[in-house]
Amino acid sequence: MGFFFSKLSPENRIGFGKPRKKGTGNESVSGFRHCSVFCFDEEQGRAVMILILFVRCACFSSAFSPKKKEDGASLTTSGGNGYYVLQWAALNNVPDIAQYLIEHSGNVNTIDNNKQTALHWAAVRGSIAVADVLLRNGTRVEATDINGYRVVHVAAQYGQMAFLNHIVAKYHADYDAPDNDGRCPLQLAAYKRFADTIRLLLFRDASQGRQDKEGCTPLHWAAIRGNAEACTVLVHAGTKQELVVKDKAGFTPVQLAYDKV
Repeated sequence: MGFFFSKLSPENRIGFGKPRKKGTGNESVSGFRHCSVFCFDEEQGRAVMILILFVRCACFSSAFSPKKKEDGASLTTSGGNGYYVLQWAALNNVPDIAQYLIEHSGNVNTIDNNKQTALHWAAVRGSIAVADVLLRNGTRVEATDINGYRVVHVAAQYGQMAFLNHIVAKYHADYDAPDNDGRCPLQLAAYKRFADTIRLLLFRDASQGRQDKEGCTPLHWAAIRGNAEACTVLVHAGTKQELVVKDKAGFTPVQLAYDKV
């Protein structure tokens, strides 16, 4: 399971923790700009602070050079859980830092222990500015993590509609791609109850009748969550046939919705 991407099960959900504090990004320390980013590491159960120092002038201090490993940790070094500084910069939408890290650390497609790239992390909070930096520098828009999640799946799960539309319109991301469980972004958005994201995907002509490995369509997942708005959007955009499609347990969306009443 990924660090912050949840599986479709009410009993098995992991969400990315909210930041406890965040620096202004404008503090100065001896000619450096000081940007403190606090993120919650659920695996360790404690706050993780990523402290990034970079020069405001043209030259970077040799003491912080990523090429001198004897002087300190390289910018390409991951933390204990395999997370990279570039991922934190992407999560917190700091494009200038992301660009600097890319220029000095090389591989923009570096993955963590869950095979997630910085672009996956950018999608969590809809960090469009950082996404543009990453994609201009060669990040693979269709990269998948251990769950088969692409950036479109992450954006759909977190209701990042503007981000999702941006990467589809500008970078031609596949908005109908399945993950390892056969679920497309529309199914994830339906489960997560993001009606506006559902509307966007339907406008993009996402497949409404696709069944995942459990036989569930987007309407099944909306019914499972008992979300009236999501169900209404899907029913109005679909056909009568989708109301009676059975999942592998033999249930139709109508039956699942009735159980929620």
